Amino acid sequence: MTTPRSHVLNVVMAAAVLLLLTAGSACSTSPPPQGPVAFQSPSGRITCQMYDGADCMVNPNSWKLPPRPKWCDYDWGASVEVTTKAHLTCRGDANNPGSVLAYGRSTQRGNFVCLSERSGMTCVNKKNGHGFKVNRASYQLF
Repeated sequence: MTTPRSHVLNVVMAAAVLLLLTAGSACSTSPPPQGPVAFQSPSGRITCQMYDGADCMVNPNSWKLPPRPKWCDYDWGASVEVTTKAHLTCRGDANNPGSVLAYGRSTQRGNFVCLSERSGMTCVNKKNGHGFKVNRASYQLF
């Protein structure tokens, strides 16, 4: 359940992540990567990929999930994805672990940016501010 206070905190968190992650983007001269970009947290528990969106899986996790939708025949809530908005996914595959994204570092592909922190992984759609933060204990959609 989202309270007005938690909604404000999510908006502030998204704005802070966007500010932090876009501060150095004007200096970047490398071309955008082709195809999906895979990466993982230093612990190896969070694996993510970026494409025309971003998604992360946390294994293991202790997330409290809403009931599985009737249309979902795969793993419900195994990962969180942001495209236009952030949402839980229904999928039967796993992310490629990819390279390690060190704590305090970020990676970007198109309008999407992800930040690795000791407290979890945050990914944001810079175009609209929607995104998510995941760790072993919980997930937050904003």
